[in-house]
Amino acid sequence: NEIIRLPEEVCELPKLRSLFLNANPLEALPKNMHQLSELRQVNLSYCPIEQLPKTLALIKKLSFLALSYTKKLKRLPKELFQPLRLNYLSLEGSAITRQ
Repeated sequence: NEIIRLPEEVCELPKLRSLFLNANPLEALPKNMHQLSELRQVNLSYCPIEQLPKTLALIKKLSFLALSYTKKLKRLPKELFQPLRLNYLSLEGSAITRQ
């Protein structure tokens, strides 16, 4: 795949549970990701994404987030950890550092 931008219309799929976009040249996610209330899994590994929308933290059922080898992603929204709901978070080979 060669997905650079995820169309905003994806956020109009209320029953979407998994979003696997790994190894795409994805640069950004839609800001209205919070509309995906049933989303449980997101895999963005090996994507050149630079930031995650803060609204990702509003998805209460999100429990799996794979961000391995996201070389341009420098930080995670602090909202993602308040409260911590993730059962799985992969940051191997990413540019994220502890601050």
